Amino acid sequence: MKRCKNCNNSFEPRFSTLERFCWVPECKTIEAMEKLAKIKRMEAKKQRADLKQRKEGLETVQTKMKKTQVIVNRFIRERDQGKQCITCAKILVGKFDAGHYYPAGSCFSIRFDPVNINGQCVRCNRDLHGNLIPYRESIKDRWGISELIRLDSMAKTTRKFTRDELDRIADQFKKRTRDLIKKNKL
Repeated sequence: MKRCKNCNNSFEPRFSTLERFCWVPECKTIEAMEKLAKIKRMEAKKQRADLKQRKEGLETVQTKMKKTQVIVNRFIRERDQGKQCITCAKILVGKFDAGHYYPAGSCFSIRFDPVNINGQCVRCNRDLHGNLIPYRESIKDRWGISELIRLDSMAKTTRKFTRDELDRIADQFKKRTRDLIKKNKL
């Protein structure tokens, strides 16, 4: 014997042992209303997923590039938290910028390169426009002369990103950020 979910009376299931409501019309009406609500929730979820997919299909490359840049900058801020500013050696805590040595707007080939982007205090990045002379020396010290030469040569090349490439880069940096956060918590 089972108990009805609605009226709490004992009943004998007729068709399945999974029945939750007795065969009183009021109880069956409530069961039908619950099923209808569940179907509506599933349809709404499917519609939201479909809308999200259609919106992603309409995103331009520039929109995806901006979103990817935000994700990459979040990784750089997590990576450089507690380190020194790349140009003035101020300890970076709280809010700071992810400063590019080569500008993101003109050097697309290294726009998302973690060697080109480093934690930088707001004063150096915004007020001093990147403070580029000490930045170059610090890249040489932090990453090595070979990385600086690689950046110099790659900055001169042109590059266009596709939507798929930007999605892949964003996913890669999301994973790296999660791994870094997990590592920092340990």
